[in-house]
Amino acid sequence: MKKKVRWSKIVPEGNYTAAQRYLSLVVEKNSAVSLTSALRKAKLEHQVARDLMRAADYHPTAPNDKKQRKEIRDGHKLSPFLVVRDIAQRRLIIADGYHRIGAICEFDDEAKVPCKIVDLVA
Repeated sequence: MKKKVRWSKIVPEGNYTAAQRYLSLVVEKNSAVSLTSALRKAKLEHQVARDLMRAADYHPTAPNDKKQRKEIRDGHKLSPFLVVRDIAQRRLIIADGYHRIGAICEFDDEAKVPCKIVDLVA
């Protein structure tokens, strides 16, 4: 039987801060601020975990995945993913949730996971 992953419906403020910090490394600073603001306003939607991984070209090798797997086993609620869709590059940028996605896929790669997705406008 697959482990039931528990999800929070609220994104903690620190996750938005982390998303903006990461985005400022891959896009221009003003764009990072705008995208983070848009993520705050975005509605939660659900996507299949494996599809998020594929679209983001994510390969689960991050050492912190171990911590996330333990949180899942212990029944902790996980935060929704914060994602930017870069249509021009045909990829997703996982602005926050990088370690969670690998851990989730180990438990159930077909799980529908909560996320907020905004588009990067060139």
